[in-house]
This record gives sequence, structure tokens and C-alpha cells, in this order.
Amino acid sequence: MSGIKSGKTNSPFRYPGGKFYARKLILEMIPENVDLYCEPFSGGASIFFALNADRTVGSSILNDLDSELVNTMTVIRDEVDNLIELLHGIEATKENHTFYKKEFKPKNNLEKAFRWYYLNRTSYSGIMNMKNCYWGYGEKYSMTPERWPAHLRQVSDTLQGVNLTTKDFEQVIDNLPDGTFCFVDPPYFNADQDKFYTCSFSDEDHLRLRDALKRNAHRIKFLLTYDNTEELIDLYRDWATAILDKEWNYTIARTDDQKNSKMLKDGFKGKRSTGKEVFILNYHPLVLSTSEDDSEPESEPEPIQEPEPIQEPEPIQEPEPNPEPKSEPSESKDEDEVCKDLSLLSQKYNIEFDRLPKILRNPKVLPMIRGISFEHTAQKSLSEILPTKEYSVSLPNLNPQPGDHDPDIEIEKIRTKEKKKVECKLAGGDSYSEKHPTISEMKKSKAWKKVNHKSNLKKKEQIREALEEEGYEYEVVRSIKVKCHRSRPSNSGSGNKAKAEEYGISTKQAKAHSDNYHETDFDIVVASAGNAFYSSAGNEDKLPSFQPSLEAKKLLEESGLDSISLNGVIFAARSSDLAPSIKKPCTGKDCKKKTKCGFIPKNPVIELEVVDGKLMPKAPWVKIGEIEKLL
Repeated sequence: MSGIKSGKTNSPFRYPGGKFYARKLILEMIPENVDLYCEPFSGGASIFFALNADRTVGSSILNDLDSELVNTMTVIRDEVDNLIELLHGIEATKENHTFYKKEFKPKNNLEKAFRWYYLNRTSYSGIMNMKNCYWGYGEKYSMTPERWPAHLRQVSDTLQGVNLTTKDFEQVIDNLPDGTFCFVDPPYFNADQDKFYTCSFSDEDHLRLRDALKRNAHRIKFLLTYDNTEELIDLYRDWATAILDKEWNYTIARTDDQKNSKMLKDGFKGKRSTGKEVFILNYHPLVLSTSEDDSEPESEPEPIQEPEPIQEPEPIQEPEPNPEPKSEPSESKDEDEVCKDLSLLSQKYNIEFDRLPKILRNPKVLPMIRGISFEHTAQKSLSEILPTKEYSVSLPNLNPQPGDHDPDIEIEKIRTKEKKKVECKLAGGDSYSEKHPTISEMKKSKAWKKVNHKSNLKKKEQIREALEEEGYEYEVVRSIKVKCHRSRPSNSGSGNKAKAEEYGISTKQAKAHSDNYHETDFDIVVASAGNAFYSSAGNEDKLPSFQPSLEAKKLLEESGLDSISLNGVIFAARSSDLAPSIKKPCTGKDCKKKTKCGFIPKNPVIELEVVDGKLMPKAPWVKIGEIEKLL
């Protein structure tokens, strides 16, 4: 391209990892005058198209190892009319998507480009790795096939004179002329390479990229975008001119197969999310702001009308999923990515995707899902609470076998490699209770002498009210119970024998505690308090709902808690502190060592109190934020 400034248009592709929503931030960083522009990892080339719409650019090089992508771009540049003719009259349907993905066999480059373009425009997030290339088109917010021709002609105009190549990035960068501006957007370091990308990128490739940019930094300018990961930043920290944290807003519009409750109507524009990356440069940009928060992301501009006027505005391009970090606590996935993962799992395991909500509401399924969900919640909380330089927190791969007990979470001290096993449990449903003094206890109070002459005091509540009028004060014991027992008890003779050998006890003692955990099975119990205020009573579907008793409501009001904030109330205790003792002997009917059997009660009690407006557990339990003292 030599001095050509085309009309405003955007990438012809939907592409995972593309920078459509970050284009304003990136354009601010690019020098005003660019004589030679290059993208070694062009992908959908969103920045190339945005730059050409913004200003006059000299020559350009777009490179990508994905030969089918580059072939499609080449056909758009050189044979756009032939491509449009092939696309004429085609409909965006799930059946067509399946046909072109699995059955259609292209005979030449034009047909290869036709197939690739159609699948890309109708696949979820434009993912073209055929293992994960699934239908993802919605007529209300995707570019309809009727609009493809006008857009393709605009794209073709912009691509005239552009050098399109499929080379290794190192070869491209080493052979760039002096003074080239290079926008470098490699695959995410923390992405699932096999899921999102056709051509994966290894750890060694990230090192090769660092070396290529470093040895050419004296003669080219580059702007490198990466996910915000210390491992990557360390590769550039000592020699790059600027490393900037950047974030931007984008909107997610979900496809027909993925939306469940929200409809794209009545002005609903989708879920607002934030992309976060680092920009690494070897020059001083004119703009040094660290973030931008646009009030609304721009939508894709309407292609030139050809031949009839186009009434509806062009929708925004669907954003790529943001990959989770490998070891750092992950942020919540956006709804769009979760729907994609659920769709993939459903197809893999032959589950009816559109019936997932009904399946999850099954009384046999929901309790198990809630329990596993809490394991992830607890792991995330622990990762955020414990110092990352001192501890690592992981969810081990589980393979439960009879007689074995796998931990739900492992906490490892990095320096000593010592590991602590954590068991995650929900509070028992509707288990909140309050213990008031008995009649015999109240009669021992000093106030009793003032009211014992009243013959009408028969019931417990009447006695308590009369005593309170005389200044009687007492402590209400508030508590919840934790469901802490095995789901697979060792009922068989062989199971009890194995359990006896494991703990060094008699077979009878093992049988007496067939569904109890032993204090050596794990080191710490973490418990979610919220379920204690849920009950299925009166619910036709038999599923639990938030319905605290009047007493429980008073406690929650004192603590400033509701059904949402209760999700973050998690308590922890050492397993050894929950085992029977002289003060709290085992209640097992056939237990022979009631004060030192080592078996944890099936429903340990957590006594509660409100301190300075906060719900607190009594010893031996602590709030999860204080768990380090248990380690």
C-alpha cells in the first residue's frame, strides 16, 4: 500500500485474541507517521484496519502462520468478486455450519477461502481450531450474510498493495527494513493453546520472540501486547523503554445457542467486561495514561452501501475469551466464555445443552454441584488471602477410591514443601438454632425469687419474659451445624477391616464410625455458613431456597448480611480441634473410646456471635481470613 487511505472498515474476521476493543488505546501509542507497518502475528488484523481508517499509512506487511487465514485474506485482496459470487445466497444456519465444517471438501484456494470465511463468521468467537469450532451466530447482533459483500469490498480496497506472508515471526522481524513500526500481538502466554489457536505458541517461542525484538530494537520500533503476567514482564523489564498496564471495556453479545435468561431486546446490549493487558514498547509514546474507560465501546462501522441502503447499524465484533492465569488467583470468567465452555462439555459428553438449567435443578444433582462449587470458591478465597510468595493453593485432581480420601484443596508452604490437606463442607441446611436457658437453669437465677409466687408461670417463654422484666440476663447460644461425614461409608466387612488397619484401631471401632472422618484424613475443615439459612420446606421442586427463620433474620440483620453476602462467609478449623475430647466426648453409640477415638462428629457445631456488626465464629473456628494461624 503506498499512500492509500481507505474508507473506514474493520477486520473481515472474528478472531480470538483480537484487539478490536483496544484499538483506541493502541492507536494512541503508534507514532503519527508510519512509512512501513508490520504485524508478525496478524490474526484478524484489527489494528491494521483501524490504523488505515485513522491515517495514511505507507507500505504494510501482514504475516501469520495460519496458512488458511492468510489464504482467505489473499483471496479477499485479489479475488473478492469471485468470493462474493460463491457466498451469494448462502444462509447462516447451524446445518450449513456443520456441512462446511465436516463435509465440504474445497478444491482450490478460492473454495478454501469461501469455507474458512463462512465458518469464521458463523463460529463462536471466530475460533477456527476445528476441535473447538462451534456454531455461534446470532442474527440480531452478528453481521448478516446480506452485508458480507459490501464489507468484503471495503476490506479488499484496504488490502490492496499489502504484503501477505506465512513465515515464522523471527524471520519476519529479522528481515524488516530499518525504521519499520511493528505491532506485535502474539498468542496469550496463559491461554489454552489447543483451544483457541490453530498454531500454538510454546514457552520457547515466547523466549525467541523476546530475543528477536531485543536484537532488532535499535533499528525498529515495536509495540508488544501481552497478558499481564510477571513471567513475561520479567523478560522485558531490564531493557524495554516502557511497560504499561492497560485495560478497556467491551460488551458481550451472546449468541442464540448461548443465551439463557437475558434477551438482546429492549435496549439490552450485553454484559460489560474489562480486558487487561500490558503494552511493552521500545520507544516513548506520546500518551502515557495507564487505562481508559470508554463510556461505550464503538460498534463496527457500516460498510459502504452496495447497492441498496443498509438500515441496521453494523454490530460490534464479538470479543475473544480472556484466558485465566496459570498460578495466580483467577478472576471470574465472563458469561460468554462460561457458555462456550459449557457448550463444549455438553457436546463432548453428549449432554443436551439447552436442558442444562433443568438438569442442574434436579434434586439429585444440585447438592453435588453446590458442594463442588464451594471447593472452587474456597480455593479462590485462600489464594487471595495467603501470601503468594509463601503458599501455593491448588485443587488436586481427584480420583476417590473406597478407603481413600483425597483432599479438596492442598495448601503447600513453598519454602518447606509442607502440605496441608483441606476439606470443604457446606453448613447443614436449615441448621441455624438458638439455645435459651432451660426452666431449671432460669430457676437458679436471683430474679427467680421475685417471680416464683406467680402461679400463672407455667411455660418456658412466660417464665423467661417475667425474669427479663426483673433484670434477668442470659447468653443466647447461636450456632449452625456443618455436614462433615463421608458420602461413601465403609459398611462392608472388608471396608471396615481396611479402615481399622489404616487408623490402627479394632474392626468394631471402625464399624462404629463407618461414615465418620478421622482427624488424620485432612488437616483443616473450611465451611460455608450460608447453607444453614436455606431450606427446601414448602418448595414444590424440593430444592433449597433462602428462607431464614425469624431468629435467623435477626442475626443476619445484626451482621449486615443477606443471601448474597452470605456467600463470602467461610469459617475454618483444624480437624484435630474437632475430634472428641474430655469436654466433648464422641456421641457414637458403639464407640469404645469416647474421649480419644479421633473421629470427627458427623455434624460439628459452630457457635456464632456478632462482634462490632460482624458475624464471628467461636473457637476452635476462625474466619477464613485468619486461616494462616491454623497453618
